[in-house]
Amino acid sequence: MHDLKQNWESLTASFCADPALRGRIYHELQTRYQEPQRAYHGLSHIQALLELWQEYQTEFQDPLSVGLAIWFHDAIYNPRKGKNELYSARLAKRQLGQMGASAALQARVADLVLVTAGHKADPADGDALLFLDLDLSILGAEPEVYAAYLAQIRREYHFVPGFLYTQARLRFVRGWLARPRLFMSEVGHARWEAAARVNLAGELERG
Repeated sequence: MHDLKQNWESLTASFCADPALRGRIYHELQTRYQEPQRAYHGLSHIQALLELWQEYQTEFQDPLSVGLAIWFHDAIYNPRKGKNELYSARLAKRQLGQMGASAALQARVADLVLVTAGHKADPADGDALLFLDLDLSILGAEPEVYAAYLAQIRREYHFVPGFLYTQARLRFVRGWLARPRLFMSEVGHARWEAAARVNLAGELERG
């Protein structure tokens, strides 16, 4: 987790001069992402997105906001309840405010977190589009990685009976396959679109 801590420090030191405060909030987020109800939406997910963020950092107009949004976008996660994104956005504003982030930065990070609820963003907001594509990149993963993701999501919804879970999951898959584009940024579309459609179609075929 050293890389995670290093990333957090590099992002937050630009507006928070108190290392103890930065460390306290980092450890709080780390604890949240290790909660027992998480199988997919944990620290490994954050690590994967931050690696992609690093890879495509020059594509973002405001990489700081996107990096912070990655940290906060699943900070509140309870599969049994809704509004996780809303509560995560509120947490982001509160904790960024505690660290001395500007009101504009707080608002932007919160807005980015909120767009993950419906995975739709303003077509003119290139940063939001690419951020969402990074979050969805698992759909275009190698088949064995995609299979592991499916198993992890099922564990997160272990309380849902099998037939109901299958129905809901297939509705999700059909909904995504019906979209003209899964990945709305040019970067995401070029890298993951084709593989994601293969993965989703295979899942639908298996039922």
